[in-house]
Amino acid sequence: MPNPRIVAKSFVALTLLLLFLSATTWDPFFRRRDGAGEGLEDTVMKMTEVEGGGDCDVFAGEWVPNPEAPYYTNATCWAIHEHQNCMKYGRPDEGFMKWRWQPDGCDLPVFEPYRFLDMVRNKSLAFVGDSVGRNHMQSLICLLSRGSENNGQWNEAY
Repeated sequence: MPNPRIVAKSFVALTLLLLFLSATTWDPFFRRRDGAGEGLEDTVMKMTEVEGGGDCDVFAGEWVPNPEAPYYTNATCWAIHEHQNCMKYGRPDEGFMKWRWQPDGCDLPVFEPYRFLDMVRNKSLAFVGDSVGRNHMQSLICLLSRGSENNGQWNEAY
């Protein structure tokens, strides 16, 4: 009869190996669940206009003034809670809201709510983390709710 400890260790090693192989060959974040259409990575690359046909590195760049900002404020977005109202609790100016990220060598498109919703159709989206993750979720809700009426239908889970 095989040693139970050896069997258990072999099972754990085999499970870890299978997890590693599946993680390196299957990328769930950039693929549609139904298998149709192009991946999210391809769509994002098409959305950026690369100058001179080079690579677009969205992590290298600088903050530049954006006269069209802000896209929402505490007064225009229902998802921002009262205690998060910077303007009410001491922030004297709005200058910090009028900037955008400009990557080196390419232009990021203006966020289009309907295009984003089309890209994530039939996918799940979860924000996991602390208050910074919550702020990102609220910001996305505010961007998506521009131009639509507040129906208050969103699910907050802890």
